[in-house]
Amino acid sequence: MACSRRGALEILALGGLWAGLGGAARALDTERVSPQPGAFLLRRELERGLKGGETLRVIREWDGRFEREHDKLWARGEQVSCIVEAPAILEPVVAIERARVSPGPFPAQLDPLGRIVGREPAARGSSAREAVRTALAMLTAAGKSGEQIAEARRDLARIVASSASLLETVPPDLFYPTPGKAHDRRQLDLPGGLEGEVFVSVEATARTNGMLECLERKIVTQIGEDIRPSRECWKLEPV
Repeated sequence: MACSRRGALEILALGGLWAGLGGAARALDTERVSPQPGAFLLRRELERGLKGGETLRVIREWDGRFEREHDKLWARGEQVSCIVEAPAILEPVVAIERARVSPGPFPAQLDPLGRIVGREPAARGSSAREAVRTALAMLTAAGKSGEQIAEARRDLARIVASSASLLETVPPDLFYPTPGKAHDRRQLDLPGGLEGEVFVSVEATARTNGMLECLERKIVTQIGEDIRPSRECWKLEPV
């Protein structure tokens, strides 16, 4: 239950950040933003803190392009690379993640200021749960101890929950962000006398035409004595 609770809290933190810190709080510079058709390389680096100070790191890249169709502007793209680094105990599921092709934020319809106003949802299914079952079975067959398998199960459950939340919270101004910094700190009311806190910060930079240069989100979740940092960084390079 602890993993599910933590995953739910992180989903709330990620989703609530954009409602509380985006939009009207950071007005767009309409003279600077001018979305135009063209090709680009989009990169996302994701780091998740695991127990014992270890880290899960996933780097994906997509070949992307802005396209006009009639009176609409679209961002489309396809994954071209994926690097996954994690503790050896998680290698079975890491191998599955390396082979997975992610749609990323594509395809996305953009408004005249470059904000995402429509996005086709990624296909959902049992692939994540199947990957966890496969990984645990492989660990069992490899003779790992009960404690190792239990810890791997907790980490895998957390990774699955957090990856889903990140997928659903693509920043609406990802491609044409408003430069600047924002942060939010929230106290958590937890059962059993536990104390918790979530700290979220965002920093974005853009080129002179308004196009994304770098957008970084950092999340630190603390429940009792357990502190888990996370980091997500998006970068875009015109080609």
